Amino acid sequence: YICICKAVTDGQIRSAVQDGVTSMSGLRESLGCTGQCGKCGRHVKQIRDEVLKALVIIGRVGILGILCRLNHGSGSFNPGPSRIALRFTLAALFVTAIIN
Repeated sequence: YICICKAVTDGQIRSAVQDGVTSMSGLRESLGCTGQCGKCGRHVKQIRDEVLKALVIIGRVGILGILCRLNHGSGSFNPGPSRIALRFTLAALFVTAIIN
């Protein structure tokens, strides 16, 4: 257990962050960790930060993969207006992810 007071495991914290609970207060509200004695707070934050970093890396790789597929389609690739708009939107998201 990471939080002995509330019997919260590493896996529960990772799952919660992957499901969108990204703030410490959100983790406290949803899982109960860090709310009683607070000794687990530093470790919970470390796990949360690891998961968030991994999600950012996965997101960057995913966006990059989509951009590559849009740019290097089959020989009959004909980018219509919607594909061009999508490509620019994904490029903007990719740049934003790199900057942040």
